Amino acid sequence: MSFVSPLFFIFIPVFLLGTICTRGNVRILFYIVMSYLFYAYSFPPYVIILFFSSFVDFHVGRRISRTENKHKKYMLLCVSIMVNIGLLFTFKYAGFFIRQINDLRLCTAFTVPNLILPVGISFYTFQTLSYTIDIYRNKIKPTSSFFDFACYVAFFPQLVAGPIIRAAEFLPQLKKHVPLKRENTIRGMELVIQGFVKKLIFADNLARVVDEIFLNHSQYGGGVLWIGSLFYAMQIYCDFSGYTDIARGIGRILGFKFPHNFNWPYLSISIREFWQNWHMSLSYWLRDYLYIPLGGSRVRVDRYLFNILFVFLLCGLWHGAGYNFIIWGIYHGLLVVGSKAAMSIRIISNLWSRVPGIVNIFFTFLVVTIGWVIFRVEKTNVAFLIIKKMLCIEGNDFFMGFVSIDNVSYLIPLFLFGAALHIISYKLKYNIDGFSLMTNTYYPVRIVVLALVITILMLSAPNQRSFIYFRF
Repeated sequence: MSFVSPLFFIFIPVFLLGTICTRGNVRILFYIVMSYLFYAYSFPPYVIILFFSSFVDFHVGRRISRTENKHKKYMLLCVSIMVNIGLLFTFKYAGFFIRQINDLRLCTAFTVPNLILPVGISFYTFQTLSYTIDIYRNKIKPTSSFFDFACYVAFFPQLVAGPIIRAAEFLPQLKKHVPLKRENTIRGMELVIQGFVKKLIFADNLARVVDEIFLNHSQYGGGVLWIGSLFYAMQIYCDFSGYTDIARGIGRILGFKFPHNFNWPYLSISIREFWQNWHMSLSYWLRDYLYIPLGGSRVRVDRYLFNILFVFLLCGLWHGAGYNFIIWGIYHGLLVVGSKAAMSIRIISNLWSRVPGIVNIFFTFLVVTIGWVIFRVEKTNVAFLIIKKMLCIEGNDFFMGFVSIDNVSYLIPLFLFGAALHIISYKLKYNIDGFSLMTNTYYPVRIVVLALVITILMLSAPNQRSFIYFRF
């Protein structure tokens, strides 16, 4: 089920009513049942996988905590890793790798499985893995309640597309949360509105032109392809951060505080800073559970290069089973390594320190936008052709096809307006968690107004698109 589907506006009142009418363990059980129903809407049989993953990691976590033998602890951790990564590999990557093996024609062709990808499997797999790894590292104690753990894994607001929440963040809140507190409800509804505006007004409108440009790329010159790439950069940001805002808003209404997932990423002054501000819950997960255990930067230069490239390779693969995602991940890894190597040269470092910040921001956004082309276009040869046209390496007419793009006359102002909002909110350090637009308004009026705004947003956008990150 999607936050922007009409059915969700039947689901959420029922969920809130049930929340009000229940307490304690009964409420937690209610959360689990409703979250499973929410998840089952996409493909009911895959609820079994969600339950199985929760069941295995709950019991493995308890066994790790009770076992004194280090070898047994490690073997139990390996069980958790193999089960979770095995499920993820089977449903997300098996078909891709079997096709590559078949293409080599070294043996009899294997049958490519025709499996439907379970929605959100990449997200909840990382959540359950973080739980068992943290227990193994003695950073947290296992919960004694399977219901608590099942609720942590399946809690519907962030189940499908994050943010990736650690058990240490969620489980303590589960026992103490108080739903529908006045200020939390207001801030939560404002976050939901912010998410709907990003998704329905910006992302979905820009998507129409983005799809047209990339689908018919051969008909356009570099100038139009730049428009498509810039629009896609805003589309994917508004789409993904919009989902996060809605998830955080619903969580806030229910009395939970979920971590931020974006921190004005397109105003980063370096590619390294971009990854500290983009999809932060994934970046920190990869840092804590992969990069640092590999040795981080406190190793030989060759090992450091391997660590960076390996982490970004897996980051690309996490997003999807395709060469475009692999290349996109390596592209960002090379950018991080290259920038660090350049800054280690004193002359370059001194010169770069004198460059105005706006130039750093522009250059970082430029290389990120080029990377989005690789991410967006499934066929890598097509992606490289588009990039060549954008950089005037190939193609003669830079402005070819500009006048034939539908809706571009009003979408360019929409893009500029969105970019201006991004900059203004950054300058003001605007954050709904710390500032409400309706602070001094009578509470019932605030609720009614915010509910009307949400309803109007939904009714004004009848042809909603699925969230981009539902595919990952």
